[in-house]
Amino acid sequence: MRHNWHKLNVHFTVAAFSLVVGGMLSCSTRQNQPEPKVVASTVVRSINQTITPKACLPIPPEKFAHQFLDHYDQQRWACQLRKDPHSNLVGDAIVIRSFDARFAGRRTPESFVLSVNPQTLETQILNADCVSDCKTFDPETEKARWAYARALTQTTNTSGTTHQENARSEVYLTADLCPSKNPIDRELFDRIQSLNPPGTPLALSVAGGWIRHHQTELTEIKKLATQGRLQITWINHSYSHPYDKDLPVEHNFLLKTGVHLEHEVFDTERLMIFNGLLPSVFFRFPGLVSNNTESQKLRLWGLIPVSADAWLAKGQKIKMGSIVLVHANGNEPQGLTLLYKQLASWPELKSLFGQLADAFSF
Repeated sequence: MRHNWHKLNVHFTVAAFSLVVGGMLSCSTRQNQPEPKVVASTVVRSINQTITPKACLPIPPEKFAHQFLDHYDQQRWACQLRKDPHSNLVGDAIVIRSFDARFAGRRTPESFVLSVNPQTLETQILNADCVSDCKTFDPETEKARWAYARALTQTTNTSGTTHQENARSEVYLTADLCPSKNPIDRELFDRIQSLNPPGTPLALSVAGGWIRHHQTELTEIKKLATQGRLQITWINHSYSHPYDKDLPVEHNFLLKTGVHLEHEVFDTERLMIFNGLLPSVFFRFPGLVSNNTESQKLRLWGLIPVSADAWLAKGQKIKMGSIVLVHANGNEPQGLTLLYKQLASWPELKSLFGQLADAFSF
């Protein structure tokens, strides 16, 4: 059975994906696909008519762990949250993704959206019928009233924002989890979670290749977040994190011939949700290498590229407003050593770490 989805004038386009055995995503799914397009029309979605409509509350990403996800599409809509006496959700929501989930024991899929709070930049997953009265989202026309729109239109270098000094007087700690054969640096997580109970903010840039091969360690990290010992923001760090030591920088990483940005971005997001992670609005280019074309594509897809001005292993120093970069994947221990020294020599630093979204909520 099919029905009209309230007043929402959107057609969520279908992009073909497939899950392989064990829940792993195919690296070649999107490589020959055209870029997704959003077409305006009346939404007609397949939903599970046997399920009583749920209250419009954010859905924990754990609900989607190891479930079949389909029709994962990019969107670009400014919507209103549906009024619901059982929900405290009010106001505006920017819908940036839509997808279906087919849960075990249910005959038909349910439809969901990944939305962004335009003031706080926080993301959440909602049932698709929790948003209505949608209009095309244009960041340029909305930047006067929404922090998210300002962040998307902010002039910065092509690899992303490096420094955000504002009235919050914060420092933003990010740790990359690139594909690696090494175990995670558990000392980092032990140290950070003890700095500012009940939970220090930490933004983790995670690559799809790391997720696939470090399931046990991912479970450990998720447990720290569930227990409130860390406040984790999950940053998309591409799927394959390509790198060739013999290529010049301008033709390396995601600029390497044959690399498809669409696959690197969307397949990683989908894999994150499949593993119970909530994708944020942030993306970190591998190697902090990009060009204007790729940076603009990300912004059209609703993502904010994030770089760093304190990549510690490269000798860069932490300042107020710095976006700090270390690696937690076992590949760059010197950066962590420098972080620990900085914490010892600058005692106030341990109380300055802030949520990455705070850097843009001004």
